[in-house]
Amino acid sequence: MAPELAQEWKQTIPGIYATYDGHHVELADVVCEGDQVWARVTTGGDHIGDHTGDSHHGQPWKNQGIMFCTVAGGKFVSIKYFFDTPKPA
Repeated sequence: MAPELAQEWKQTIPGIYATYDGHHVELADVVCEGDQVWARVTTGGDHIGDHTGDSHHGQPWKNQGIMFCTVAGGKFVSIKYFFDTPKPA
């Protein structure tokens, strides 16, 4: 991962783990072509914090999304992701 992108993720990931205990990501599909990578993922965990104003505190949840990544020099230099709203599992 490029240093700039790694720094961005270092700032984002702790908030995710503080909100969703046991957060995990499952890869459903991965497609690579040239410097582009596309992945369809499912994430889940137990909702323990406040995020997006939802009312599912204490409940297991999951959501699905897609990630579009660009690779340069053997490192991810760009990651864009789109997820649906977390739902009770």
